[in-house]
Amino acid sequence: MYDGDGNLVNSTIGDVVTYYVGSYYEKKVVGTTQVERKYYTVGTTRIAMRQNGVLTWLLGRVLRKLQLLG
Repeated sequence: MYDGDGNLVNSTIGDVVTYYVGSYYEKKVVGTTQVERKYYTVGTTRIAMRQNGVLTWLLGRVLRKLQLLG
């Protein structure tokens, strides 16, 4: 489903429902199991993700992107 501005706000694939708030937050629900992801960005580049409270740095992606730019 999309909002009035054309942004994806939720999707359903099989029994998995995913809710989105911009490109910074998503929540996947399968039955009674929920997984929350929050994304941290610098500009338009994601640098970290927090899933169910655990922070993961996405530096590999950032470094590859910098190598391509350099």
